[in-house]
Amino acid sequence: MTKLPNPLTDDFDNSVPAIRILSDRGIKQAITQGYLTIDPPIDLANPGKRLQPATIDLSFAEVGSHYQLGTGNGDSPHNCQILDAQKVSWVEFQEAIWFNNPIRDYQGIKSPIGFFDLFLDLRSSLLRLGATTTRGQPSLISGIEATILNSSQNNIILTKGERIAQAFIRVLPFADTYGIPYTGASPPPTPEGDKIRELEMGVQTNTDIQLEALSQAGFMKIEKQNGKPHTPWNGMILLHASRAFRTKEIKDGIEFANRDQYAKEDLLEEVDIHRKYPVKEGEHLIVEVEEVFDLSPHVGVSVLNNLIGPRIPGSPKFCGFIPEKGRTKRTPEENNRQAMMNCALNLIKNSWIDPGYKGVMTGFPKLLGKTIQTGEVVGYAQAFFFPKGVERPYGSATLGSQYQNQQDFQVVKS
Repeated sequence: MTKLPNPLTDDFDNSVPAIRILSDRGIKQAITQGYLTIDPPIDLANPGKRLQPATIDLSFAEVGSHYQLGTGNGDSPHNCQILDAQKVSWVEFQEAIWFNNPIRDYQGIKSPIGFFDLFLDLRSSLLRLGATTTRGQPSLISGIEATILNSSQNNIILTKGERIAQAFIRVLPFADTYGIPYTGASPPPTPEGDKIRELEMGVQTNTDIQLEALSQAGFMKIEKQNGKPHTPWNGMILLHASRAFRTKEIKDGIEFANRDQYAKEDLLEEVDIHRKYPVKEGEHLIVEVEEVFDLSPHVGVSVLNNLIGPRIPGSPKFCGFIPEKGRTKRTPEENNRQAMMNCALNLIKNSWIDPGYKGVMTGFPKLLGKTIQTGEVVGYAQAFFFPKGVERPYGSATLGSQYQNQQDFQVVKS
């Protein structure tokens, strides 16, 4: 039987080593042992919704500035609580997170060992309304800050203290054995590193064989709505378009805290993707995929849709430009703007599916010029395996898991 993915297999020499992230128990362990500090602190005995299966929830503080995607033109409102439609906002969070990395003294050279770092994703409820963040790391200079794109035609009104994002704690378990700066030396493992390697963590799968091993061991079940098996590709699960919706224009914007007051038909209208439907600037599309996920507490999934890199088999050809009706050529200015927009959009991260989730999945394609059609590849999912599982999987009573067992896509809690 194929071995399951192991977070403690050192693949640093690989061109793209697998990502490791702490589970909820691993985060608790890191806090208790002093490697991780969170302000305001989390009550580890009763974390409530602040600690999710593999992330730490982050609360909105204010919007520091806005700018137009592809141009950089912007402004700096004071104490703003609105994600402006079709703009990128620099958002500040109430929490601060510090890493207390050990100091290494190797042959008289002292340097911190970078075991930990952090990256963000937005909550699915905010993603479905049109907001998304980049794959890049947030600023950690003074608290936590990040850029958020609102790709819909509606302003999204936030409330201070509302949970809108989640932080992943990435761990590099063999950082103590990596080369010492300016020396070229590769030191042996340290006692401090041995302690960090005992923290509970999950690891990204990177081969089809690993995906098959997870399925065979009963840690996940992924199949299409017609009962056919999922399609693996280079360690990822290809996602195929089933239905698509675009957001309607809401005159006064959408209050995120009161999103449950909207019915699905108030916010969305279905678009016909039986023929190729192009992603257009000014529209926010939500695509329900054919694949249905049944994840155990040992498997989480990261979903990406916006990839300019190597073409995924079965995906539509990316043309990169949609001329106005009656036109067949593009001007140099239009070509440059399209390229700038898509280079920025390629940094967009889509969503995280917690261990324990069961139900349908959605994607949020944003690359301008990309076409969506029923049955075609719209994105991919990357599995993360947690050998010891998570303490509180999705669906646990204290987490507020509003989309569990969802068999029909809902934009807000049904």
